[in-house]
Amino acid sequence: MMTPEELQAIRERTERATPGPWEERSRGLGGCEIVGFVHLGWATPVCRLSPGFVWYEGDKDFIAYARADVPALLDEIDQLCADLAGAEGERDRLREALEPFAKVADLVSHRRPGETYGVTLADCQRAKTALNSTTKKGDGDEPQ
Repeated sequence: MMTPEELQAIRERTERATPGPWEERSRGLGGCEIVGFVHLGWATPVCRLSPGFVWYEGDKDFIAYARADVPALLDEIDQLCADLAGAEGERDRLREALEPFAKVADLVSHRRPGETYGVTLADCQRAKTALNSTTKKGDGDEPQ
């Protein structure tokens, strides 16, 4: 898994690159160049693939699309990290709400006659509230 510092370094390199979108332009005799920041008919070359150089057809597409793909992937990573943090928070909240019931389950398996379980009405209400907040409104059974 990449560290936040590694992701930030990628983001900084992306921000320093020639603005996009990048596109391929033919240079004749089998060569091409990838250009970015087309303004008033002028284009900033990003790289040139010479006709005498051995390169693969997929390379030019990869290079040309990288300018848009890398920032999109970084944004997706940010969103997934935020979603994961939210899910972990929800898991921890539910674990805390259900903890008294786990204790009861453990006590029941070792119950002696006349023994009480120590779960309060407040514990039950807290667990019910936590569980209800994670289900769709209306059906009460299906997770969001």
